[in-house]
Amino acid sequence: VYCENLSDLEKIKQRDKKCLRDQIQSAIKVYLNKNPNIPITKGNLYKIILKNISCSKPIYYHSLSKMEDIVQYQEDGNYYVMSKVEN
Repeated sequence: VYCENLSDLEKIKQRDKKCLRDQIQSAIKVYLNKNPNIPITKGNLYKIILKNISCSKPIYYHSLSKMEDIVQYQEDGNYYVMSKVEN
């Protein structure tokens, strides 16, 4: 295989990569959609996500805060998140 311009190859590689925020948000959606209407603390969800994606807490919490298609709330000093599905 011959590639005349290596920079073109790098552009293709970068285009196929998913940024860390998108990976985290996707993993959150998958977990929450498997468990609809069941709240989980943000800390416990982080532990679950960390099993599949290596990320720091600040990056996780920032990615979570940018999600608009999930429900986030505080109750009794704990912060919860859940996927709300109405029948």
